[in-house]
Amino acid sequence: MSTFVDVIKDWVELFQGVATSIAVIGGGVWAYYRFVRRRENIWNVDVTHTHSTSNLGDGRVLVQLNFYIKNIGEVPFSPGGKGYELAIRLVKLPQEGEVTWEDGTEVFGPTDMFSKYRNDNSSSQSEYYTLDVGGCYCERVSYVLKSDCFYIIKARLHGTQGLYLTDYYLVDARVGVECPREGN
Repeated sequence: MSTFVDVIKDWVELFQGVATSIAVIGGGVWAYYRFVRRRENIWNVDVTHTHSTSNLGDGRVLVQLNFYIKNIGEVPFSPGGKGYELAIRLVKLPQEGEVTWEDGTEVFGPTDMFSKYRNDNSSSQSEYYTLDVGGCYCERVSYVLKSDCFYIIKARLHGTQGLYLTDYYLVDARVGVECPREGN
């Protein structure tokens, strides 16, 4: 005849066995996704930029752009089919309020800054290169533009599965003359 203590002991052992089984299965699933699959559908990159302008005289300015891409994720990053698109628009500053991409006039682009790395023989989505975990890449481009204006730059880094990062940068290309404003 079992006592009350034996019944409790049996239930505790049963619960402990079930909990251990769940923990082992859960740990196995976690380890598989963390270390085997490495969550390949999740990428994480940091994109920053710097720019400089040089007066060329004769109403022109040289704008030099540096785009830095660092893979801060845990999986390698491969750009998507459209690569890294760059477009430049001339913007007239409003008297006050937000400066937006839609208010600009197209000057250049969009163009794929990664097109020179494209593997024309590849049919895969990742037809450029792969940026390893912790890897950093810099793309430098230069443009001669009309001086004494503001330009807005749109840089869009395409990833896999239709995902992308878009950044907008305002470039002051004035060399001492007032920039045109709305209503002038």
